[in-house]
Amino acid sequence: MAPGITLASATDETFASAHKRSALDASSTPQDIASAVIMLDLASAITGQTIAVDGGQHLVPRARDVAFGD
Repeated sequence: MAPGITLASATDETFASAHKRSALDASSTPQDIASAVIMLDLASAITGQTIAVDGGQHLVPRARDVAFGD
């Protein structure tokens, strides 16, 4: 599982701003991650995959960590 920004590690403003910069204007929530884990558990034919649960954040690469802003 490769979650996106899920728990605030910076200011609330930076956290919200980072979510808005992903492809879907939102990152992952703990519920999104749990749902993906359950889906993978139920899909016995899926093996050896990294699943990005990040709202498309990996499609919008950043030069630095979101905690540092732009």
